[in-house]
Amino acid sequence: MKQVSLAVCFITFIFLGISDAYSSGNEGYVQGHAPAEVSQQSAPAAPVYTSSNTGYQNTPVNKLGRGVSNILTFYLEIPASMLQTCKCHGDSFASLLTGTLKGVVTALYRGFTGVCDTLTFFAPPYDKPLMQPEYAEQSFDAATDKD
Repeated sequence: MKQVSLAVCFITFIFLGISDAYSSGNEGYVQGHAPAEVSQQSAPAAPVYTSSNTGYQNTPVNKLGRGVSNILTFYLEIPASMLQTCKCHGDSFASLLTGTLKGVVTALYRGFTGVCDTLTFFAPPYDKPLMQPEYAEQSFDAATDKD
């Protein structure tokens, strides 16, 4: 039991170090170029945490939540695509069939991105979803809105 708790503490320490290093390690770089002068004598300044850089959007929790949500609600893409296709092309059997097929493909992709976000929640970037809109519920809400 002691070894398990030590392992969890170690992984947590590594995880927090990685996220802190990513968020505060790019100050001197502009478009991929290193700064002209790098002083070896000056100690790096401690990162300054403000409400703008510690928001929920810039955390691994956001990425994990997005992944789990997309895994649990990926199926909402099917009716959303059906409704959207019927809105654009009229209510016919062909548009219903096209919307269903499009929805199945989109739902599979949404589920895949959910699995990817869940498995890689500890790795940055945290605020860049693989699919737009960010959540399946947003896609369904957009399809059901009245014009």
